[in-house]
Amino acid sequence: MKIIKYLFLVTLVTSLMAVAGCSSDDGEGTPEKFAFTVLNGENSDPSTGASPIEGATVEVYSSRDSYFNGDSPLKTLTTGADGVARSNDAFPSTAVVYAESGNFNNWPNINELTADPGIEGRFQGSAVVYLSFKTDFENIQNINFVISDVFFGDVSTFSALADCSKDNYVTLTRGNEYTYSEGSNVCSGLSGGDYTISGLGSKNQTNEETLAGIACYQFITDWSNTYSSIYIAQDFSKILIKDFDNNSAKTTITVYSK
Repeated sequence: MKIIKYLFLVTLVTSLMAVAGCSSDDGEGTPEKFAFTVLNGENSDPSTGASPIEGATVEVYSSRDSYFNGDSPLKTLTTGADGVARSNDAFPSTAVVYAESGNFNNWPNINELTADPGIEGRFQGSAVVYLSFKTDFENIQNINFVISDVFFGDVSTFSALADCSKDNYVTLTRGNEYTYSEGSNVCSGLSGGDYTISGLGSKNQTNEETLAGIACYQFITDWSNTYSSIYIAQDFSKILIKDFDNNSAKTTITVYSK
């Protein structure tokens, strides 16, 4: 009987150890609640995709608004050799992650997390980091860019611009938002608006174009289309709006300066 009991205990312990070995924990039995992978988007191998980054910083925020409001992160972690940051802390379902490695980061995506269908309360996610426009936007956030010139084709038409338009301005924010304002002297029937700039990824992979003699980056907003788009001077001193007039087949370029 003793032999049978001994064999039963050995089998039970072995089974429990096997189960523990299949679950992620801190070595003391605390289950892993968070796993986030950081990948290098600037050095991707077409055959294998983006490679994991060791030593990247992962900051967990309670929400997207919390990050853009400048709140402190709930937790700051570092990725291991496999590019994954792990934690046994429980985070809210609204949590987002800002990931950074040197000059590379995931701004403005600030990736959301997804629930692990296999483990209740565990969240996971990933981010591809680039040489982004984060610092550029932070340096000019909330600065008014006032209309300074208008080109129709290659000809400046600023002198003919209505006085009520000459105080129009646009503003960029840290949260990659673009605000257009009619200023204090509003032209009849017109109004301003807030728009989100999307398509912001790698500075090295963004479309470049020269407008009115100014080297620019082309961005996308939620109002962009074939005939209208937004550009920002590469030194971030000007914002340009390009509109194509289908009737005259000419382009109007409106320049806003700091």
